[in-house]
Order: sequence, then C-alpha cells, then structure tokens
Amino acid sequence: MTVLNAVAWLLLAAVIGLLHRRITQRQGADRQLLQHLSRQQEQLERELADCQEALKAERETTAGLRRECQQQQQQLAALQETFTPWGDRLEALEAKAAAAKAPVQEAPATPVADSVADKILGSFQSPLVKDIMQRLADGTTVQQIARDKGMQVGEVELIKALNKFAPKA
Repeated sequence: MTVLNAVAWLLLAAVIGLLHRRITQRQGADRQLLQHLSRQQEQLERELADCQEALKAERETTAGLRRECQQQQQQLAALQETFTPWGDRLEALEAKAAAAKAPVQEAPATPVADSVADKILGSFQSPLVKDIMQRLADGTTVQQIARDKGMQVGEVELIKALNKFAPKA
C-alpha cells in the first residue's frame, strides 16, 4: 500500500497545487477587481465633492439674489411712498387744467374774433406779403428780404410760416 499511499499523496499534492494556483489566480482577479472598484469609488467621491461644492455656490448665489431682490423691493416701496403724493397732486392739477380748458374750447366765436380773422385773412392779400412770397419763390433768402425791406428776420419768417395757412385762391 505504500505505492498507493504515494500515488494518493501525489494526487493530493497535485490537487492542492491546482487549488493553490486557482486560489492565487482568483486572488489576483479579486485584487484587480478591488483596485478597479477602489478607483471608481475615488472618482465617485471626487464627483460628489464637486457636486457639493457647486451646490454650495448655487445656494450662496441664490441667497445673494434674494437679498438683492429684498433690497430692491424696499427701495421700490420707498419710491412709491415718496412719489405717490406727487402723482396724486399731478392728477389733481391735470383734472383742474382739463376743467379750466373745457369752457375755453367750447366758447362760441365772437364778433371780435371774427373781425380779427378777417384782418388776418385780408393781410394775406397785402402787397407786402405778396412781394415777400414772390421773392421767396424766386429763391431770395429770408435774410436778404429782411435787409431789403427794413424788417427783422423773424418777421419775414413769420410771414413765410403763416402764408402756409392762407386760403388758396
């Protein structure tokens, strides 16, 4: 039985060798897997830290914007308190002006107003106005006409401007 024992021991040694090699291979694979998982964990921890930092910055920004918004609301309230009386006063003055303007606009024409209108309309036919308008049509400047007629430049410009309203013959 010694040969059998020797063969058994050899077989047992071979099996143990195979198991040992298998275990060693498994341990190597487990170590690689463990290293890979460790690297992934480190990466995830870095990403988590970045996200936490970004979240903190966002919260700070949001808090700053809220403070600014509150300040602007307070300033707006102060402006409203300041200008509301002025707005009320302005509305009262506008209403008063509208009330004062209404009778003037609705007043009928009087004989005096009619005679003034006749004078103005008649003055469009005066020789002076006709001469000034003719010279302007010929290309003479307002300044030259004023010098020639002994008038102020503003008077010639006024005649020129009012002549636009002259009745067409």
